[in-house]
Order: sequence, then C-alpha cells, then structure tokens
Amino acid sequence: MNVLGLLITATTVTYADIEEVRDFDYFQLILIYPTSVCRAYDQFTGFISNRAVNDFCKAPVDATPWTIHGLWPNRNDGSFPQFCDNKKKFDVSKLVPIRQKLERNWPNLFALRSVSSLWKHEWEKHGTCAATVEAVNDEVKYFNKSLTLFEQFDIFRMLEKQKIVPSKEKSYDMMLLNRSLISAYGKNVKFHCIQDKEKKWFLSDVRLCLTKNFKLMDCKTKLWKWKSLKKSLLIYQPCPIDDIFYLPFSG
Repeated sequence: MNVLGLLITATTVTYADIEEVRDFDYFQLILIYPTSVCRAYDQFTGFISNRAVNDFCKAPVDATPWTIHGLWPNRNDGSFPQFCDNKKKFDVSKLVPIRQKLERNWPNLFALRSVSSLWKHEWEKHGTCAATVEAVNDEVKYFNKSLTLFEQFDIFRMLEKQKIVPSKEKSYDMMLLNRSLISAYGKNVKFHCIQDKEKKWFLSDVRLCLTKNFKLMDCKTKLWKWKSLKKSLLIYQPCPIDDIFYLPFSG
C-alpha cells in the first residue's frame, strides 16, 4: 500500500483478509529513501490520527541510504494478492543468520515499533503470496532473495552513475529522473515523491518490476488507483514536473 502511515504497521489479519492463493504475473521490488519519508512523516504529526505523541521516524545510523520496503507479487490488471496463507506465521528466529543485513538494508523506521515489525508485515501480507515461485516460497528464501535483489540493483549507485546525487540545494525534474532510471536499468521504472508541510517535493521511492525469474521488465506506465485513501494520511504520489529534491542521507 502507498499509505505512509501504514508503511510499517503490523496489520491485524482477519479471515476476511485472507486471499485464496492465486497466481500473479510479476514482482515489484519497492525501495524507499528514508530521508524523504521521515522528513514528511515527522512534519505531519497532527495529520496521523493513530500516531503516538512520542513516535518518530528515523533510519538507523548504520542503515543504507536507500532501504527495502518489500518484494510484492503483482498482477497485470493492477490488483495484487495479499495475506495468502495465515498458517505461514512470521518467525523472526529463522532470520538470525541474516538479521544484521536486514537491519541495515530493510530497517523499521519508527521508534515505537519493534525492529522486526516491517519484516513480519511484509512476509505475512506479500511473502505468503509468492508460494508458486520456488526461489521465494518460504520465509528465509523470501528475505534472502529480496536482499540479493537489493544488492544487485543497487539504487544509490545506479542513480550516482547517472549523476543524480543527494543535494541540499539542487533539485531535479521528473523527465531527467525518468531518463536516468531508464538509462540505469534499461527498463521503465516507477518512482514516486512525497510532499512535506512546506509543499516541497522529495524523491521517496523507486519500484523495479521483475519477472518471476527475477529479470528486469518494463513497469506499466499507467498509475494504479488506490481506493479509500484518507486525505489525512501521507501518501506517495506521482512526482511533479520539476523541483524534486533528493536530500543528503540522514540516519
């Protein structure tokens, strides 16, 4: 989901939420830029009704500049399966061998939530729906593959090679970002921005589309329509034509 307020929320699942395991067409690897996400989140305390007063968003000091949000099975019609198998409960003990990597590359950003809260949410909502792909059909495989893809498609380095670098003063335009990402990956890539209370726009996420064999493919250019988004919640949005900021990493 694009709702920032629910970015790392561990959702309570009811039987009504459980989908029958149904095939999907491709994956999206969603990468976020915590500096942008946290800037917007921390400025909008009053607009997030379920947020505790002492909650705040901050990337861990040793986190990578860009981090993983999730690896999501998707369908060509714009829908996506979710919560596909309530028997596949998240077990953090299985991730001990890769925990340090996860904490660096796939961290929880919110102070009042457990370190593993995002991993639990992503596995139960999205990971359980990838059972038809052997490379990610259990919890350990799912997280290992996501980490491998994150390193393989190193977004920070790819942007840097295209001379898209963090800056406090310089801003970028949407066409340049789009051309740079296509040049970097050789495929159409989705990206979104987020707005702070000063109405400034910041590059917030990049989404790579992958076949079931984990090869890059063109992302659909048509924007999906999300239903029931509350205006009071922060959301990732299409970037404006220009004046898009990509601030230096703040951890």
